[in-house]
Amino acid sequence: MSLLTITAASSPDSNLSFSTVSSPTESFVSQADGGDPLEDGPPAGAVPATQVTARDGAEGVGLSNPQHASARRRMLDVINALHLTGVQVDIDLPVIAVTGSQSAGKSSLIESISGITLPRASGTCTRFAQDFAQAAQYSQALEGLIASVGSAGSASDIELVKNLVSAHIEKPSCIILLTVACESVLTKPDRIPAGEEDGWLRYIRNQEEPLTHGWFSVKQPDSRAIAAGITWEGARQQEREFFGTVSPWSRLDLEHQNRLGTTKLVERLSDVLSEKISQRLPSIQEELQDLLSETDENLNKLPKPPSTDALSEVLHLLSTFSKGLARFLEGTPDPDGLLQAIRPACDTFRQAIRATEPDFRPYERQAAARNPDAYSYVVPEFLKNEEEKVYRPQDDTKAIYIDDVMNRARQAITRELPHHYPFVVTQQYIAAFIAQWQKPAEALFREVQRILIKHVKAFLSSHFSQYPLLQSRVHSIVADFLASSSESTINCIQWFLSLENRPRTLSEYYYSDYRNKFLGHYKACRPKADQPQATFASKLETYAEPQSDMYKYMTKVLNGLTDIGLPGTVPTDLAKLLPADPYDPAIEIMAGVRAYFQGMDVAYKRFSDNIPMAVDYELVLGLDRHQALEKALRRGLGIGSPDGHARCREYIQEPRQVAERREELMKKRERLDTARKQLTEVWL
Repeated sequence: MSLLTITAASSPDSNLSFSTVSSPTESFVSQADGGDPLEDGPPAGAVPATQVTARDGAEGVGLSNPQHASARRRMLDVINALHLTGVQVDIDLPVIAVTGSQSAGKSSLIESISGITLPRASGTCTRFAQDFAQAAQYSQALEGLIASVGSAGSASDIELVKNLVSAHIEKPSCIILLTVACESVLTKPDRIPAGEEDGWLRYIRNQEEPLTHGWFSVKQPDSRAIAAGITWEGARQQEREFFGTVSPWSRLDLEHQNRLGTTKLVERLSDVLSEKISQRLPSIQEELQDLLSETDENLNKLPKPPSTDALSEVLHLLSTFSKGLARFLEGTPDPDGLLQAIRPACDTFRQAIRATEPDFRPYERQAAARNPDAYSYVVPEFLKNEEEKVYRPQDDTKAIYIDDVMNRARQAITRELPHHYPFVVTQQYIAAFIAQWQKPAEALFREVQRILIKHVKAFLSSHFSQYPLLQSRVHSIVADFLASSSESTINCIQWFLSLENRPRTLSEYYYSDYRNKFLGHYKACRPKADQPQATFASKLETYAEPQSDMYKYMTKVLNGLTDIGLPGTVPTDLAKLLPADPYDPAIEIMAGVRAYFQGMDVAYKRFSDNIPMAVDYELVLGLDRHQALEKALRRGLGIGSPDGHARCREYIQEPRQVAERREELMKKRERLDTARKQLTEVWL
């Protein structure tokens, strides 16, 4: 087993060129010699790990040599165990990254320090992944690492490779092992032109481009030696002979002699890697636990996995949906509940119906035109105690004056006796204000329908959010059900409108009471012939003042009526005692129409209650009545059909992105948990 993980980086295209890489992490530079031009050439794809063999069958070579593991083996085993779990994708583990330009000797160097023989087929040398050593990447760490691409490449590869390599080597625990050829910048020492040796020695002495751990030079066997079957030991022996006999390497002092050869490089790598591991291990356990907690939290945020019994799951969802919807339709105390949202629409409807009041004015049109202020609308005194907000017309555009009513009554006479006027006049005035009720009623229906659809859709979406296909199908069925309920609601509204078009009431007491009150009101508002502006009603306004003459006279009159056996008379009743008015027939019609509109159980109040109740009953509560919607859902979903089970399995199929996310998190959790256990077992 390898003592460390090495990441080999190479170019994906034979025309890509590399330059020196530097980063904030630990850095080495090694010089390699004898590499075949193809060994770092363009990769052709992943090579199975079975093609990677230990040279000479020896495990104890390079970094696997037991002499390098005696004091450090324990820490290296811990990191190796963690790497084998795959947890390096989640946390930063110490690694050695071998980087360098094409044909700089990366593959030969990896073989020499790991004792592993890499594939030598053309185009497959370094582009493969294996647990023990190599995660292949197209490498560019800084500008210039890839300068150009070949015909098979793309210009975007340059930035892609740069980002890939940067993401790997910028990790704090990454030790960068850079290979540089001496024939270009610094690798194959036996290819240095004569007379240029001293320039390269400056690197070995760390005088040129100084690095944290300095520069090393190694010499690897060339392609002919490899083809001849040179052993790892033989390669190391040739390397020692080269550096011990060839100038200028043999002339270096002892300090810098320790930077020549694979063995020295391996010793230094082992020291640096062990130190990096010892620094990193204490925090790994804590990071693993934090990541486990975070992963569990993310798993808990996902919806529960689909049930294996699809039919039961769908039936359960429909049942709980119906019960929840019933509570929802009945009303909840939430400020944004359904009924709370509908209430303003009902208030607007009632106000609109109230505003259809026939605006009768007990004055002649010409008199009102001459002096609008004197002949303005007067609120009946008795209505001030009946309504929370007293209604007043916004203007005089809809005013119906007493002479208008009188003229219409006269025009309607056919065979009636003198002083008798047709009932059809009263019917026409009633029909006129009832005709205005259709638009507010339809507006109420549309608004309630809009609010209901919005709230039911939100409730439905929340309930079936885990299963989009089922949610979509249920939404379609509910929409059809609401369309049917809407049609019946419209028919119900039309029925009430048709009912109101024929004036009738069984509440004769309330109708008669209001008629008498309006008779008194209109008569009181009629001006005297000699004082057009001084109406009896205006004088009654001073009755509330105990010190006024009107109060004294009115009290005396009312007491006198009580004394002669007429108790219960109110001031407005006295208007009936006023002299006969030529407009009395018009006043009778006006009082009858207003009494029918205003009555407690008559016309406007009846309609104002009936329409909201009908909309609520047919449209809103219709969703839950007799479990009609749940039955419609079962039919629409085909649960009882021969293929019901198959349909249900399809309905509760989890969305692909959710399933993939769950699988990703489960795999991550397994990696983290395995790594945590491995760390505990090996470390303890």
